[in-house]
Amino acid sequence: TAVWAPAPAKPYYTITFNRNAGTGVFEKRIAVPTETTEGEEGETQYGQFKIAATYTVAGDAVTQDPIIPEDFTREHYESDGWEDVTGKSVAVSGDTVFEGDTQLYQKWTAKTFTVKFNLNGKSGNTPAEITGVDEAKSAKGGLKEAGKTLPTGEDSSEEYEFRYWMDKPVGGNVINAATPLFPASDAAESREVTLYAHWVAENSVERAFNYTGAPQTWTGPTTGTYKIEVWGAGGDNPSGNQGGHGGYVGGNIALTAGTELYIYVGGQGPANDNNKKKDRQNGGWNGGGLSGGTSGPLVTRGGGGHGATDVRTVSGTWNDETSLNSRIIVAGGGGGGAGGGGYKGSAGNGGYGIAAGGNGYADKDNEGHGTAGGGSLNNGGESTKLQNATVMDGSLGAGGNGGRSKRGGGGGGGGYYGGGGGTTDNSEGVKDLPGGGGGGSSWAKTSGEGLKFIENTIIPAKTDAVDGGGNNTGHGRVMITLVSDSGTN
Repeated sequence: TAVWAPAPAKPYYTITFNRNAGTGVFEKRIAVPTETTEGEEGETQYGQFKIAATYTVAGDAVTQDPIIPEDFTREHYESDGWEDVTGKSVAVSGDTVFEGDTQLYQKWTAKTFTVKFNLNGKSGNTPAEITGVDEAKSAKGGLKEAGKTLPTGEDSSEEYEFRYWMDKPVGGNVINAATPLFPASDAAESREVTLYAHWVAENSVERAFNYTGAPQTWTGPTTGTYKIEVWGAGGDNPSGNQGGHGGYVGGNIALTAGTELYIYVGGQGPANDNNKKKDRQNGGWNGGGLSGGTSGPLVTRGGGGHGATDVRTVSGTWNDETSLNSRIIVAGGGGGGAGGGGYKGSAGNGGYGIAAGGNGYADKDNEGHGTAGGGSLNNGGESTKLQNATVMDGSLGAGGNGGRSKRGGGGGGGGYYGGGGGTTDNSEGVKDLPGGGGGGSSWAKTSGEGLKFIENTIIPAKTDAVDGGGNNTGHGRVMITLVSDSGTN
């Protein structure tokens, strides 16, 4: 026996299709009555409402495309149908019956891909491929985030030592466990990534430099071509407020025996904390900006900006202008994290390759409130001043200081040019959202007088990316490796 509901105020229902973090045109369709019956006293009653082609409003016929919207798209995810506000799956078609105005949400499933390994010209045991890598997680934080382990390589000749994986046989990006990784193609038959082993001859000259908080000196032992790689300092905190990751850049350079270079390894800035203190926190050594302190009884100070890592031809204090201008390669530091209190303002990463640093934001949704700009290759990152005059822009080598409010902003990361200091968005309705600092830019000298890098060997290749993309956490580091020896000592 059919049970009929009273007629709605309008003779149709609106069915709204929500992208649910995907992209595409926001869609609506109309469900109109397809079966009717006469109620008591001649009132028309409606029973089934289905998506249909036409309906009438105020005497005008309105045509409505009955076709269900094409699936929306979302990077790193595949469409998995629709669900209602309660999470119940809804199989939407032209025959689906609706009982009222309804909002349907696109369901998403993370895509997966396979990682393959290539020994890049060497013999030995090739690591087994890694299948079922969650693309959404890997795109965010590499294989580590996806719960996978990055293997090492073996060479059976024992003449070479494995160093790291790269995404190209020559001149590619260095890939570590935390490097964002996903296929370049979205085609089903190309759902894989191949990584190539990088090797160093066992008798090669190689020198690693770690953080000391002071300049270090290296003297070239022989004339030849060297690879110099630098990583800026960065943060790593599950809450999201430790700060942005450090940048990376590397390349080959011709040096003569006895050449002296000065190594400045950036320090990691302190994380935001829960101390209700008005004083700022220092940034990491070599350009990290000061954090913003608190201006009242509420929760937390921001974190200090992370220091850049660079190599120079003139020694001096880290901020000595002559020494700064002698830099030949720089990896930007990440911006400091915002003060907490339940909010997660994002901080910018240092530049990956010859690139600008990433922007910091004063809200967890990155809607642009209180933006702290990343350092570029020509200028320091700009900070949104809002109501806070203590926040500072980045400058040559140095990140700007974070703004001071109820929750302090993060300091800008050091870099070729530093990122802007994080601010707090005090605009109406946003509840003092705290902002992370901008990341510093990364750079390598490829032209002009004096020492310079061989441009076509810059690793990774030059990019104009503005989102930073650096992935180093902790203090910075430097690696110098002899690539080819001319035999002149």
